[in-house]
Amino acid sequence: DHRAATPSQAAEIISRSKYQAARMLPEIRNRLLKAMDRLYSECNLRFSALSTERIIKILEYRTAQLSLQNDDLRRRTDTALHQIYEDKKQFFLQSLAKLDALSPQKVLERGYSVVYKNKKIIKNAAELAAGDLVELRLAQGTSAAEIQ
Repeated sequence: DHRAATPSQAAEIISRSKYQAARMLPEIRNRLLKAMDRLYSECNLRFSALSTERIIKILEYRTAQLSLQNDDLRRRTDTALHQIYEDKKQFFLQSLAKLDALSPQKVLERGYSVVYKNKKIIKNAAELAAGDLVELRLAQGTSAAEIQ
């Protein structure tokens, strides 16, 4: 369980975990394919050791069936892994968009500003009095102002 103190920290945690999960999908896919190839090769070795003609024909037929099943499983695995990857990618992009919308800079770009008095953020109008000098942080730059 990870908790983030700020939205920026939350974005970093989510970005790392989603990126790591997305990076692991091709490796998992390759490992599955190698395991299937190894199993197929082991079966082929056992089948080729038998020498009678009838057994050889039965085994060739069974090998062809397994090969077709293997091809089908590969296609289904590829499709499933691709779908998982796309789903995770879409979720990740949506999460990034949500976090981006909540970023302080995006809030400022929507027309809000941050008011500072003596380098401290003002959160309540009661903290200000007529004649106070304040600094306004806008989406692009800062400005000084006097409270009236």
